Amino acid sequence: MRPRHAPRVASRSGCRRQAVAACQASGGVRRIPIDERHVRSLNLSVAAGIGLFEALRQLDGPHG
Repeated sequence: MRPRHAPRVASRSGCRRQAVAACQASGGVRRIPIDERHVRSLNLSVAAGIGLFEALRQLDGPHG
């Protein structure tokens, strides 16, 4: 399994082209949908928590 990296992104400037190219080469860029009327951006720790939660949810499978 190849290691995955989550580049940090400045909320004002976005990703550098090199970072986007590296993400696309390793499986694609992921976006966290937010309601921009109420939330302008997520800080790094919140975004990382959401990403980890979703990754673990998908690995663990459905419960019930």
